[in-house]
Amino acid sequence: LKVSIVGGADSSALRERAGSWLSSFLGRKCRLLETSCDGGNFSNQGGCLLVSEESVRNLLPDDDQEAVSKACMRFRPNFLVKGGAPFQEESWTRVSFGKAVGLEKVRECGRCGMIGRDLLDSLNKKRKNLNFGVLLSLSGGGAAAPQAEVAEGSSVTFS
Repeated sequence: LKVSIVGGADSSALRERAGSWLSSFLGRKCRLLETSCDGGNFSNQGGCLLVSEESVRNLLPDDDQEAVSKACMRFRPNFLVKGGAPFQEESWTRVSFGKAVGLEKVRECGRCGMIGRDLLDSLNKKRKNLNFGVLLSLSGGGAAAPQAEVAEGSSVTFS
């Protein structure tokens, strides 16, 4: 499996630019905060979302790679894995990226309307539910190793 960090940009620089823009727009000092992948952020059930490209491909009528890539981003995953069978990620209970980051499955992710009507309809027809992707949090409620980094192409193990 191959893993991608969605966005791939320096988040601190983006936070500063976005905070400055928001401050200017609202006319008051604003700053954006970054949370860790520990389930303690603003998501309801898990700190990170893992989505499989093969699962996304399964929802689409064509196998057009550009359409698959765009659809993947509509799910807003923190981790995008490639390889394996569609929906295989739903059977995983633990996911590790290298030796630095170990995550546990919290639950499958119930999807909201933000992904778009077409993908919601496809989910409902093909899966008979609106679950897609897997919510993860740090194993044992712990923290990632200091200076832990997950980069595109990092080794991924799962169980």
